[in-house]
This record gives sequence, structure tokens and C-alpha cells, in this order.
Amino acid sequence: MSEDNTNPETDAESVQENTGAPAKAQLNINLAEVLDISAGILNTAFIKAPKDKAKLLFKEIKGGKHYPMGNLTFGKTHTVDYKLALDYSEFVGPGFNFDVFQAALFNLLQRVHEKMKAKEQIDFLTGEKGVVINMPGVVHLAHKDEEQYNVLFMALDFPAPTEFILRLMFVDPEQFRRTDDADAES
Repeated sequence: MSEDNTNPETDAESVQENTGAPAKAQLNINLAEVLDISAGILNTAFIKAPKDKAKLLFKEIKGGKHYPMGNLTFGKTHTVDYKLALDYSEFVGPGFNFDVFQAALFNLLQRVHEKMKAKEQIDFLTGEKGVVINMPGVVHLAHKDEEQYNVLFMALDFPAPTEFILRLMFVDPEQFRRTDDADAES
């Protein structure tokens, strides 16, 4: 993935596989706008919603389901299915449950909100069929004699021209450990 922190807009060619076929009509996607919409949906679904309803949705996506969230329309005519997915395969330690997920998501959404409210540039890491928002949500848990950190990122995947997946993914927190943390442990 490459870092793109200069322009919150991308076109369909940057998120679709290059097959050598004739150029398709370009679809301009304002990533900042899609991020804002996605953050609002996540806030409504997991933070503001009654806990029992939010837990049901969490259970669906934790089970690996791409949960349908509706449709998004780009331009005047291009509509895509909007789905939500969760990847917690790199979650570290015991205790992955709704409360831990909600705390990490709350931290992520709070950081997104603060950046957008301040009209600061948001960094996007772009790939062939998706974009990662380079702004993690961090959750800290204390277990008996050790501390546990986990890091949640949000990605926007475009696996097909008619499908959009908002992917929440926990990534290995060790890759974010500062070298001075490691030196202090030695």
C-alpha cells in the first residue's frame, strides 16, 4: 500500500484491478466524505444504539459475516452495496468481546471526529482494491501482571464495482511498539 495524504479523492481505477482492458468510465469517490458517512454509521450502530442491538450486530460480524448496511450512491447513478466486516485475527491476548471492540471503535471514531472537525488532513493508504484510513483506535487492557494493547483500523474495500465493504480490522500491536519501549524492557 502507498500513503496518500494529499487528496481525499480517488477514482475507480485506483481501487479496481488493472486488467489491461479498455479504460472504464471514471468514478470519483471522495474518501473523506465516505469516511465521514462510515464513521456516522458505526457511531449509530455500535456507540449510540442500545447495547443489546449493538451486540447482535457485533456477533454477526465477529462470526465472519459481511453484514449488509444498505447502499451508497456515488454521483447520480452509481449505487453500490455497502457491507460491514470485522477481522480480529491479529487481536492479541484474551478477552475479545463486545466491550473491548466498542472501546477500540470509540477511540477510533473519536480520533476521526477530532481530525475532521479541525479540518485536518486524513492520511489514506491506498492499494489496488481498497484504502486503509491511517488512524488507529487503541484499546488498553490490564491483565494480572501484564498490559495488553490492541489496535483497530478502518479500511474501505472495493472488491467489485457494485460492492463496498467497510472493514474493521485489528492489527498486530507489536508493529507499533516504539524502540524505546523495547529498550526499557531489557
